[in-house]
Amino acid sequence: MTTRLFRSRLAAGSLFSLLGLGFLNGCTNPSSDIAHYAPACPKVEVPPATADLYLFDGKGIDISHTAYHAQILAVNGDCRTGPNDSRKRPLTRVRIGLEIQFKEGAVADQKSLELPYFVVVMKDGKIVDKQIFTEKFKLHPAMGTTESHSTLRFIDLPTGADPLQTPYTLEVGFQLTRGQLEYNRSHLRPVPFEKVGR
Repeated sequence: MTTRLFRSRLAAGSLFSLLGLGFLNGCTNPSSDIAHYAPACPKVEVPPATADLYLFDGKGIDISHTAYHAQILAVNGDCRTGPNDSRKRPLTRVRIGLEIQFKEGAVADQKSLELPYFVVVMKDGKIVDKQIFTEKFKLHPAMGTTESHSTLRFIDLPTGADPLQTPYTLEVGFQLTRGQLEYNRSHLRPVPFEKVGR
């Protein structure tokens, strides 16, 4: 049995936002037997200013020097019973992937981009793990805009005594340089994501 990860798209006309929605439960089995249910998924957040990544030509940071703008449109995936850990304790396997849009700027000259993004595991407001993934995305220069999906990544979390509840939160976003982060904070206005589906 699998619990589906929510899929949230950026609201029409928006630039970026905080994503703090829960996961959708995909099980409809009415049995009260807890073993028939998929484990709970953690809540997911995209911290402000990490859903956009601007690449410039090194000569300026205005529109005439923009090569690419990458933007996280959606977080997709699901949760299911995972393997046991080294101490035989049950784990919940979260499969998570990103839907990303690429817009070409005035100085775009690449057929692909290799971008880093992070998944941070939080528990009780504290970071307990962070993983950084690097993904290579193919572009379609003739179109000017490309939408791509990242590879599904696995994040294993302790299931705990009650598999239908989880104390964990995942934070997901681009792994930005200090300059890129400061640019987003000073130039972009956060707006809400729109939840798609139930």
